[in-house]
Amino acid sequence: MPPHAISSSPPPDAIFRTPEAQRGTVGATQRLPRILGKRLAKDLMFTGRDLGAEEARQAGFVSRIALNLDDEREEIEKAILQAPSMALKLAKRSIDQGIELDPKGAREVEISAIEEQLASGHWMGKP
Repeated sequence: MPPHAISSSPPPDAIFRTPEAQRGTVGATQRLPRILGKRLAKDLMFTGRDLGAEEARQAGFVSRIALNLDDEREEIEKAILQAPSMALKLAKRSIDQGIELDPKGAREVEISAIEEQLASGHWMGKP
C-alpha cells in the first residue's frame, strides 16, 4: 500500500505514551513538542494518555501504519536501495543539520548540498 493510502482495516493496536509527569518525573520535553507540536505534547505529557496509531500518523509522529511489517519493510527497503546513494546522503545531512537551524540557515544547508551534488556530476541519476 502506498504511504499516503489509508487502509480500510482497523489500525494496529500500537500505542505511544509519555507517562513521566504522571510518575513524578520529566522526560520527552524537547523532541516531542518539535514533532507533535506544543499542544499535543503537553496533552500527552500532562495526562499520560495513550496516543493511538492513527492519531500518531495524523500528528506526524509516525509516517506509516502497517498491518504487515515485513511487507512494509520490504517496500521501504526497495525504494531506498533504488535511490542514488549520494542523493540520500546529502538529503539526510541536510535534514539533520537544517532542522536545528532557522529557515534561512536551513536553506543555506540545502543550497550547499545541491551545489555539492552539482559539482560531483551526480545529478538526476547520472553517474
